[in-house]
Amino acid sequence: MGKGPCIVTTRDAELLELKDAFSLAQGGDGSVVLLSGSVGMGKTTLVNTFLDHVGLKRQSHKDLGSQCKDLGSQCVAESDPIILTASCSLAERELPLSMIRQLLGSPRLLPEYRDAAAALLCGHAATAHRSENEHSADDVINERQAEVAQGLLDILQELASRRCVVVAVDDFEHVDSWSLHVLMYVLVRIGTARVVAVLNESTDARPRFPVLRSEMLRLPHARHIRLLPLTRDGVITMVGESLGKKAAARLSGPLHEISGGSPMLLQALIDDCERSARTGEAPGVVVADAFRGAVTLCLRRCGEEAVQAARILTVLDETPSLNLLARLLSSSAETTSQLVDRLNAVGLLSGRQFRHEVARAAVLRDNPTDELREHVALVLYRSGAPTESVLIQLLAAGCPAGRWATDLLRCEARKALDAGRYEAALSYLDLVGDQAGSSREQAEVDALRSMTEWWLHPSEARYRFPDLPAAVRDGHLRDREAVAVVRNMLWYGHYNAAAEAIRALAGRDPSSAEQAAFFAWLACTYPGLVPDTPTVRLTEPLSPELRATRLLSDLLLGKRTEDAALEADYLLRSSASADAVHYPLVSALEVLIYAGHLDAAERWCAVLMDNAARVRSSIGTATLSSLRAEVALRRGDLPAVIRHASLAMNALSVPGWGVHLGAPLHCLIAAHTALGELDEAARLVQQTMPRGVAETRFGLLYWHARGHFYQATGQVHAAIEDFQVCGETMQRWGMDQPSLVPWRTDLAQALLRAGKVDRARMLADAQLELASPDAGSARGVALRVLAATTSSPRRALALLTQAVEALEKCGDTVELARALNELSEKNYVVGKAADARVLARRARRIAETSRLHLGGRSVLSVVQPTDTAHQATAATDETLALTEAERRVAVLAAQGYTNREVGQKLFLSISTVEQHLSRVYRKLKVKRRAELAARLQPALAPARMSGVRATG
Repeated sequence: MGKGPCIVTTRDAELLELKDAFSLAQGGDGSVVLLSGSVGMGKTTLVNTFLDHVGLKRQSHKDLGSQCKDLGSQCVAESDPIILTASCSLAERELPLSMIRQLLGSPRLLPEYRDAAAALLCGHAATAHRSENEHSADDVINERQAEVAQGLLDILQELASRRCVVVAVDDFEHVDSWSLHVLMYVLVRIGTARVVAVLNESTDARPRFPVLRSEMLRLPHARHIRLLPLTRDGVITMVGESLGKKAAARLSGPLHEISGGSPMLLQALIDDCERSARTGEAPGVVVADAFRGAVTLCLRRCGEEAVQAARILTVLDETPSLNLLARLLSSSAETTSQLVDRLNAVGLLSGRQFRHEVARAAVLRDNPTDELREHVALVLYRSGAPTESVLIQLLAAGCPAGRWATDLLRCEARKALDAGRYEAALSYLDLVGDQAGSSREQAEVDALRSMTEWWLHPSEARYRFPDLPAAVRDGHLRDREAVAVVRNMLWYGHYNAAAEAIRALAGRDPSSAEQAAFFAWLACTYPGLVPDTPTVRLTEPLSPELRATRLLSDLLLGKRTEDAALEADYLLRSSASADAVHYPLVSALEVLIYAGHLDAAERWCAVLMDNAARVRSSIGTATLSSLRAEVALRRGDLPAVIRHASLAMNALSVPGWGVHLGAPLHCLIAAHTALGELDEAARLVQQTMPRGVAETRFGLLYWHARGHFYQATGQVHAAIEDFQVCGETMQRWGMDQPSLVPWRTDLAQALLRAGKVDRARMLADAQLELASPDAGSARGVALRVLAATTSSPRRALALLTQAVEALEKCGDTVELARALNELSEKNYVVGKAADARVLARRARRIAETSRLHLGGRSVLSVVQPTDTAHQATAATDETLALTEAERRVAVLAAQGYTNREVGQKLFLSISTVEQHLSRVYRKLKVKRRAELAARLQPALAPARMSGVRATG
């Protein structure tokens, strides 16, 4: 037990009572003391301390023998008692006379007493073994037991006539039946003998012989001492004995809470603290190896039922009700309550919870729980416990534990997948493994696992589950799983297997909303694979999320455009609150992008990126990063394009991107080309593209970017070929939309480089007719190209002015910088050098902000400032009519900021900026921004205008 004296200092009253019983026995008043308490209360330590007091530790066996004389068998030291001890055990409680043999076989007895006792016991040994199996009342002593008892009584009385006799029995609750009856016979008759019997019992189990125990306690010379858990003061005393008063004051509270007042557990905690202090660790409460060992010992001594209760409590994450715990133990509520009380009494539990996590861990370490968790999972499931609690047990057990479990795991995996909890879904499906049952159910499990792995580890998922295409073909999968399997096959370019599965899907009847959405998405994403997309006869309404795919298909196929962006934004609002990043949400984002609602697209991309990071979906992160790069490219924010597209490429390997590699790759090629970083663009163009990209919408984007690279590097004919292939493919697929790829103006610019002006003009005119009024970038570029095809400088000026206005509205800064640069050149040609310089400066500022490489020679290199005092004075006089707010807006607008940028800098709405500019134009008698810049530039420097400082 360790440091006994420390424990005994807290049991002074109990020790004093034992000493009193011994003193009375010395005077001829025999007594029986029953010392009761839970495991770990210090019963054995207290008895040993008592025996030390009465003389056991002061004499060796050799000294006892040398001090005895032959005839009288009297010892020289008359005051020293004769102490007979025995220790009962669970292993020997079915062994008749086990305890009596220990008492009478003590080496402290003289040989003649031992021989007499041996003869007595030997004569009744066989009888005892036979009668042990006979059924008799526990409280009735038989004749054979009485003979042994009388013999023992005779020996004790003869010994007591010479010296006081102390009988000490440890773990009395495990006494065998024969020994108990014999001892009871003796104890009844020692009231006037110099004998004190101290019986040490644990109260952690129900008494095996309750009647005899009650009879014992009713004896007039019997005492009952109960050892209770230590109070806070008792803990302070015990801790102070070992660690000092200061430590006791600091640590007694937590140590009392952890140990529950159990001296055994408290002593172990003290030992851990002392060991930690010796190793130089920080002072404080330490719960380590000594405590773990004490918990193990304590629990082992509480009995198998208590061990099982503790094991069940270790595997439960929440405190169970008493009735649930009883069901888990397959026991009654009354018995369960007694077990819980027992574990509370020994200091392991507080209520139905472990007092400390180390205690719980110690129980787990010493008791394997796999089979137990299966049992707990089943009981929880049948009891209607929350599904999450059942799943925790199944996952910890590591096996599905029956058909009910595989069905539950399959169902919960589908729910987790829908909610975007991909790792949870995968853990459920891995547990099912190949034990799903029927071939149809196994196909469903494999499909769900394929879908989940695609979101988490797309590079690995492409090699898994080769039997799934056949499962789609054979109808073993429902529409949802079948569509997901086909989508995955398409992603990796497995077109032959996908085509067979698509035909099987198209042949199903009735058709579902899932099928309708899939075929709509297929028509605008893989139009080259399925030229004749099946017409789906819809028998159920589209869900809000699945409507997004229909919106995207209609937009790209030219079926509808009005309110598409508004509806896509609504769908995102109603669906994006979930953690999942499913493809309908991606389709809604693409609608916003192709409809030109770039601010909304960027905002939703950021929201969904957070969701993708939360669920750790690599493919979600990659796809959304690619879309953000597309938004940045259409805005002309080239550094952001490279940042987002690089993140997309890093999130997935090149094989992991499958045939969708064209999405991020075209952004990188276009951005590096526009930045003039042609070596890096060339490296990307040389990237081997996966087979099948040409059959996808992303192939169009790739041809578009590669064509611009060829044009920038002087490979005009290669550029023309890429743009022509792009245009022919879009027309063949019925996706001839400038909002997707403005191939006509791309081709027109290449044709201009080749000197084919008339054809370039035709293409630009055609794009103007196709582009909607809201398609600012497509219209602006078409106007800029038309300006390049006309020989009239004034016609060119008018077209370029319109181009600038269109590009300012859409926010495409790259194309705006190009248009401004060309407008500057035309102004210079017609003799408007001042206007040319202002426009050139604005173009250069925008280009520098976007790091755009404009190419060619700017008019700034040939036109020098010619400010005059007259110009400055005139301009200054005209601005006096402006209010302070109008002047601030006018200054920033003259410096080249867009309305949105002006609003951001001055914390104004765009409509307020537009109102201010309208009044400025009227007061200064100008019609457009270029004239405003020319009017203000001679008089106002950016660093001095009304305290406004330009930043960019």
